[in-house]
Amino acid sequence: MGKVYGSSGHRSNPAGVIGLVAGLGGALAAGVLWVYKLNPDSTIMGKYSAEIAHGGVLAGQLSVLAAVLGVMAIIGAMLASTGGEGASAYFIGLVLGIAALTYPILTWLHVVSGNFEPGFLQ
Repeated sequence: MGKVYGSSGHRSNPAGVIGLVAGLGGALAAGVLWVYKLNPDSTIMGKYSAEIAHGGVLAGQLSVLAAVLGVMAIIGAMLASTGGEGASAYFIGLVLGIAALTYPILTWLHVVSGNFEPGFLQ
């Protein structure tokens, strides 16, 4: 008879999974905001595109969502790294958390404001 209640040898770390999923969601939200910052004429969000491109309520909500999920990802990655196993997955959660925080932090500190004009890097 096999082990009914025994371990299969795999150990899970819920903090790492939360960090990874939160980082992915936050990076996705920040990515959408960056797309509209770089190209306000984009239509990837369909009928919500105009509201996001012009800094409407949805843009503010996505920015807050990216910030909260980014912080959750960083905290989850730090908590998960104390276990010592699966460091690469938790490192990815940390990187995604930092990526999620780029848009909210840079806009709240007024480092990036307004839409970029063509040739802004020249």
